[in-house]
Amino acid sequence: TIFVWDLNQSSPIANIQGFSTDIWRFAVRPDGQIVTIGGNQHQINLWNPDDDVEE
Repeated sequence: TIFVWDLNQSSPIANIQGFSTDIWRFAVRPDGQIVTIGGNQHQINLWNPDDDVEE
């Protein structure tokens, strides 16, 4: 599970679940619209935090 925090408010705004292996990389596009997640499953997941959906 990945917890996404609003650092200005010091509170969680979302959590991303469903990973069965370790997560090695996590990046956020500068406008905050897309999060990329990579791990040892040899795939990259794209997640839209506004819609809370994986793309």
